[in-house]
Amino acid sequence: MELTKSATTIRDSLAQESAGWLMLKANPGAWLRQEFVVRKGKVYEGRPLPAKYPKMAAKHCFYNAGQLVRRRRNLRYCEGFITHDGLPLTIHHAWVIDDEDGVIDPTVEAPETWEYMGVAFSADEYRAALKGRKTPALLVDQYDLVDVSLILRYCPELRDLMSAEAVAALTSRRS
Repeated sequence: MELTKSATTIRDSLAQESAGWLMLKANPGAWLRQEFVVRKGKVYEGRPLPAKYPKMAAKHCFYNAGQLVRRRRNLRYCEGFITHDGLPLTIHHAWVIDDEDGVIDPTVEAPETWEYMGVAFSADEYRAALKGRKTPALLVDQYDLVDVSLILRYCPELRDLMSAEAVAALTSRRS
């Protein structure tokens, strides 16, 4: 997939957010999700919701995407960020992608007008990561804290940007 000018914008926005927090020496919880998605994620073009998929509840993207992945093994759970023309920020979001990397987003209105960037997890990876969790989101826990352990498992080089104390503190707080 070729990146369009608008698709590049979301990558740039996430990289700028992460770099700004890193420059401020902020707690990794402020920048780790964005940096993970910039390093391991892919830009996806939004498209209308295919007719064979139901429109689902607004503001429940993690649950909605998880339900679709659990029902159809050919889909992959994708978690990352979305943005929209005129929106000066990115939003943590989840959707699913099909075998051709087509976005299936049953949560937002007019998904074809959104820009997506995220990390895809196979149905098996998603199911395995859910074990013992109290939330359907993968990059945050039930307290909306960044899941450092999961992110470092998929992107261990991010450990080099964090102090040993931060890694220990952030990976030990999971309950």
